[in-house]
Amino acid sequence: MSFENPIPESEQQVGFGSRPSELDRPLEALTREEKEALWQKTAEAVDRVVDPENEPVDKGIKETVIALNALNINTSGSCEGHTDHGTGMPFVHIEASGEPEEQYKGETAAIQKIADERGLDFDVVKRGIDGQAKEDAFDIYSENGQTDDYKKWCEENRALRQQVTGVLEEYNRDRDVAPDVRLMIVNYGDDSFRINNGGVHEKPVNEKPDEEQKQELIRRLESDQAEMKTFTEFLKKKYFGE
Repeated sequence: MSFENPIPESEQQVGFGSRPSELDRPLEALTREEKEALWQKTAEAVDRVVDPENEPVDKGIKETVIALNALNINTSGSCEGHTDHGTGMPFVHIEASGEPEEQYKGETAAIQKIADERGLDFDVVKRGIDGQAKEDAFDIYSENGQTDDYKKWCEENRALRQQVTGVLEEYNRDRDVAPDVRLMIVNYGDDSFRINNGGVHEKPVNEKPDEEQKQELIRRLESDQAEMKTFTEFLKKKYFGE
């Protein structure tokens, strides 16, 4: 038995709040002034986003997050890339807004049942802090089948992925970069996905690298970040119709 591959909690982001109402209008229907105002509103909303440790969006990926959300592409996690933890590359995780509370029918009740039986807090079971308790709860509720709301949300994720795939294909069409720098889409089990550099080096960073490894990580990260920045400029031009 295995669980779906969720976003690690340290990469999750919350607090985007209400999306600006202008996003309900076609982008081509907005004037330049309205687009600039919407960009500013989106930037202010992103400034309010924090992860579970109350950390804001990394400065090095913030403009990418703003650009995607201004284009009505909802983001749920991001990282500018680091040389001392994670996968050592920048990324943005994308999914439809409004993820349902329950993936499976009776999920909340099953988690509460296990929590009560073992004297645990609900979140300790739900978040898998107690792995065995989470697994036992999963064995109960997974037999009930997925909720209709969750299935609909996954469909929305697939539609969003199709949209972003088109955008990324357009961007990559004339890009002459190494495979491990080229931006790509990585799919997740719930049909959410992320944009990051090529998967050749998508592996955890050695937290105690020697000097040679450290310099290679720095070189690699700088190349990856530069490509993400170029993609961000492409998104901005697409947004403003330039």
